[in-house]
Amino acid sequence: VFDGLGKKRVDSVQCGEICAMVGIDGFEIGDTVCDYDNPEPLPPIAIDEPTMSMLFTINNSPFFGRDGKFVTSRHIKERLDRELEKNLALRVEAGANADSFIVYGRGVLHLSVLIETMRREGYELQVGQPKVIIKEIDGKKCEPIEEMTIDCPDEAAGTVIELTTKRKGMLTNMESNNGRTRLEFDIPSRGIIGLRSNMLTATAGEAIMSHRLKGFEPYVGDIEMRTNGSIIASETGTAYAYSIDKLQDRGRFFISPMEEVYMGQVIGEHTRSNDITVNVTKAKQLTNMRASGSDDKAVIVPPKVFSLEEALEYIKEDEYIANVPQNSCKQPKTTGPMNKKIGIANDHAGYELKELLTGYLSTKGYEVFDFGCNSPESCDYPDYAHPLADALEAGEFPRAVAICGSGEGMAITLNKHQKVRASLCWLPEIAAITRRHNDSNVLVLPSRFIDNETAIAILDTWLSTAFDKDEPRHRRRIAKIPVREIE
Repeated sequence: VFDGLGKKRVDSVQCGEICAMVGIDGFEIGDTVCDYDNPEPLPPIAIDEPTMSMLFTINNSPFFGRDGKFVTSRHIKERLDRELEKNLALRVEAGANADSFIVYGRGVLHLSVLIETMRREGYELQVGQPKVIIKEIDGKKCEPIEEMTIDCPDEAAGTVIELTTKRKGMLTNMESNNGRTRLEFDIPSRGIIGLRSNMLTATAGEAIMSHRLKGFEPYVGDIEMRTNGSIIASETGTAYAYSIDKLQDRGRFFISPMEEVYMGQVIGEHTRSNDITVNVTKAKQLTNMRASGSDDKAVIVPPKVFSLEEALEYIKEDEYIANVPQNSCKQPKTTGPMNKKIGIANDHAGYELKELLTGYLSTKGYEVFDFGCNSPESCDYPDYAHPLADALEAGEFPRAVAICGSGEGMAITLNKHQKVRASLCWLPEIAAITRRHNDSNVLVLPSRFIDNETAIAILDTWLSTAFDKDEPRHRRRIAKIPVREIE
């Protein structure tokens, strides 16, 4: 039994005493230790079942292994197995592949405590967006509903009600006393995701929110969640104040100058609903020429800093949080799949190869934007090259593939665009060089001069090779390519 701050061994305990027992195996919470000759077990204790799930996987970003001591899927699985022994409401299932796990818990806070504990222990992992558990009860689609209580100033009650009802919350009780209002709602668990930060902003930090599971009830319909798109880094390197300053009108950034970023990392929130890619690693080109206004001081808005819970509530379905030991819970990085987006265009001669590569890219997890053509009937390659280049320059994807008979027509047309560096490749070695030395962002393939196996080898090499940004001569030469300066 417990004695002050310690424990002492006893032969018997009285009714109501809290004690620890040893030597019993195979027990579960709610089991009763009974008299052997006259067993009279108590009713088992019901444990609240999980209401949310989250994907845990290894950190596969370019910064993998820099900070963590435990980085492999084996380490993560062993840690989760140990957690199951003491965390009663936790459930773990195998994910879609050997490197991922689906972890079930009782809400964002429950899971975020586990994530933060693992981070402090030296584990490096990525976690996905929390998802509520949907059940079918009596033939109806049901979801977890929670009883939520909010205490706020009287003048903020209207705003709180508006924010909550937009997320399918139903007001069940309202009381006002001494300048503060107590509001009670029934709200779906998925409606609570992301609500806390919006509520604190709307009430100047004065709202106090708590919630508990009520049960599973019929699905209440779609809920409008985050509507803004993401700003995604198009290159790996160091972010410079010069680039961030030029891009601040695109949205709010999550990073500071001189912070390392990688291609595909979510570095900000776009002002519009679509995702865009930007290059924040572009440094100012120093010359001996001076002009009025060219040396203005960069004024950078402070970055938006998330807590771990806020980041979990913020990310979209296709984004992850890279939770690594050196980052405090207030600075998780989010990484989206922009490096898994790619454009593709072709003429009639490249149609069959385009169909093959589109399927191949899809199996590798890429989202393919197909600009046509979509048949082997004769057509004009500029009609498909220009829309592809326009989308690439607009930031809809960081790289693209173009295919025609010889490849020359596509390459010539694409390179008329300022931000396009199209490279015609017929060998994997050429694809590697054009990425390392020229930072090409469009791969052009000559379908009549290469077979399918060679085309896939070229594509794999081109996608996996990074630009040699640490070599000054390559950066200098690329900066001289455009006929006018690119903002």
